[in-house]
Amino acid sequence: MRLVIYALFFISGFSVLGQSGNYFLSHYVPNQEHFNNVCFSMAQDNHGILYFATKAGVVQFDGRNWTSISGHGAVYTLSSNSNGEIFWGGAKGFGRINYDSNGFIQEELLTDTIPKDIFQSLINGNKVFFLGDQIIYIFSTTTSKTVEIKSTNLTGSFTGLFELFGKVYVNTDRGGTFRIDENLLTKAKIDAYENSEIIFTAEFNKTYLVGTKENKIYFCSPNLKLHAVTLEDQTYASASVITGACWINKQLVVLGTLRGGVIFVNPLSGKTKEIVNYNTGLPDNEVFAMITD
Repeated sequence: MRLVIYALFFISGFSVLGQSGNYFLSHYVPNQEHFNNVCFSMAQDNHGILYFATKAGVVQFDGRNWTSISGHGAVYTLSSNSNGEIFWGGAKGFGRINYDSNGFIQEELLTDTIPKDIFQSLINGNKVFFLGDQIIYIFSTTTSKTVEIKSTNLTGSFTGLFELFGKVYVNTDRGGTFRIDENLLTKAKIDAYENSEIIFTAEFNKTYLVGTKENKIYFCSPNLKLHAVTLEDQTYASASVITGACWINKQLVVLGTLRGGVIFVNPLSGKTKEIVNYNTGLPDNEVFAMITD
C-alpha cells in the first residue's frame, strides 16, 4: 500500500509551507495483515477517517489503526459526498460503506445485478456515477434507485468521467466526449482540445483546473473555454506523466505523476514550488491517488 503516504503527508505537511527547505513528510504504513502494494483511490468521511481502495478491498485508517472492510474483492474507486458517505466500485460491483445489523462495517452492494469492473466513480449532487467499460450506472441517494446508460456503436467503450461546473461528462473510445443530461448522452464540445482527452478536473471555489492526456494543464471558464497554464517544469511533468491534481489553496496545486512523484506548482504563474519524489523522501515515484486532508 505504498500510495497511502502520498496523500497522508498532506496532513502534517502544509503547516510548514511558509518555511524554507523541503516540505515535511510523514509516512503511514499498514501492518502486514492489511498490506497491499497498490492503492487505486482514496476518500475521507466527515469524521476525518480515510479509506483506501486496494486489490484486497477497502482499508480504513483512523490516524492510528488500520481496518480491513469485508467485501467483494478488488476495489478500484472511492468517492465521498457532502454527507460523508463513502461509495465504492470494483471488480464485483459497486455500493456504499455501511454497517451491518451487528454494527460491523461492510461494503454494502447497491444493485441486484453484479456489474463487473467498475473502475471510476463520481458524485454530483444526489447522484453517484459508477463507470464500467460498457455501462454507466447512476445511483440516486434520494430514491435509492439506479439507472443505466449503455454504450453504443457510436460511443464505443467508456473511458473516463469528469465534472465541470455542475455537469458530468464521459469520454468515449469512438465518439469523443458526451455530457450526461437527465440520464441521456449529449454530444459535448469543449474548446481547444478537439484532438485531446480530459483525464481529470480539480475544483477550488468554482475555479477549475483541467488536465489532458498530453500532460497539459488548463484553467476552464464557465463557457468551457480552456486557458493554458504554462508550467515552469513542463518537460519534467510530461516525462513524469501527470495523473491528477489537488488544490491546496488558490495559489498552490499539487500534481501527481506516474514517474516523478508529486509537483507543487502555483497555477497562476506556473512556477514550481517543490518537487517531492524518491530523491526527496517518497518511497516510490508512482502516484495513483491523492487527497487533501
